[in-house]
Amino acid sequence: MSKAKPMHYLLSLSVGPTNMHGYLISDDATSLERTADHMLTTAEGIAKKHGLFSLPVILMTGPLEKATCKMIEKYISGQNEEVANLIKSCTNFHFTMWLMADDSPMNKKLMEIH
Repeated sequence: MSKAKPMHYLLSLSVGPTNMHGYLISDDATSLERTADHMLTTAEGIAKKHGLFSLPVILMTGPLEKATCKMIEKYISGQNEEVANLIKSCTNFHFTMWLMADDSPMNKKLMEIH
């Protein structure tokens, strides 16, 4: 039995004046739902702690095309060397989550993917 090829997804949601993004690489279809639940729970916690509004709606796009993956990976790898190494060594699962200001040029590019 052959192993499923990892698929790449972008998940995004609104938390106050920011957007939370998540980049998921997984060969397990059930991890998409668990990842979305994790993001929603984290966003609710951030919103509650800082008195922000969190819209409990998550945008999910995927599987992503190779060029889109490369653009996202270049951005997040440039932000954190450890993440860059984890993405390079990923064989079946990787998840990175981060917050970005609504007016960030990269945020706009990510939201256009959806």
